[in-house]
Amino acid sequence: MNNSNSILKTSHEDIVEQVERIFERLDASDIIRSKTLHLIQRANEKGLLGQCTPVGGAAGAIYIACILKKLHITQNVLSKAAGISSFVIRKHYILLARGLELKKD
Repeated sequence: MNNSNSILKTSHEDIVEQVERIFERLDASDIIRSKTLHLIQRANEKGLLGQCTPVGGAAGAIYIACILKKLHITQNVLSKAAGISSFVIRKHYILLARGLELKKD
């Protein structure tokens, strides 16, 4: 298997798998999980997932879902649960928020 090709082709399933892994470590509701999966589906339909790493895309979508549902979570807490840096979360949530045309209230 050529690893360079698999890195460039992040699938919807790869990101959903990472969402489930991160949720095992977070104390977050099923409402947040549902919103996260909805955002990932929309991102998939818009072709945004190919620009994400699986864990970065998952963490970015979780962060956006928390913001939209007014659940306070810090990027630091999420980065520890996901095993990635806060910078990676910011990069992915900005990419997804712009691609999904989400606006701050």
